[in-house]
Amino acid sequence: MKIPRKFRFLGKTWTVDYANPPEPSMPTAWAITQARNQSIVISSTLPQENKEEAFIHELLHMLMFSMGVNESCKISFEQEEAIVNMLSAGLYALIKDETINV
Repeated sequence: MKIPRKFRFLGKTWTVDYANPPEPSMPTAWAITQARNQSIVISSTLPQENKEEAFIHELLHMLMFSMGVNESCKISFEQEEAIVNMLSAGLYALIKDETINV
């Protein structure tokens, strides 16, 4: 799976960058979504498969934020993380097993 460096969603350009760690205040995080500046930052030290899985995970966070899911459904950060963890694992498995081509 190729991770893009930039993509557009709902009229906004998002960037994908790499850093280690992706967020200094969260040194164990694999990746982080920064909605304010439309960016996803992934740990540069992860193996490629983990980078791909982290990208899918952060895309789901981006979608939830962009579509207003958190506000409209009144879910906490912990609830969002649980939902995103489950969905990203399943979606990544579909992509990795070439059940769907992305």
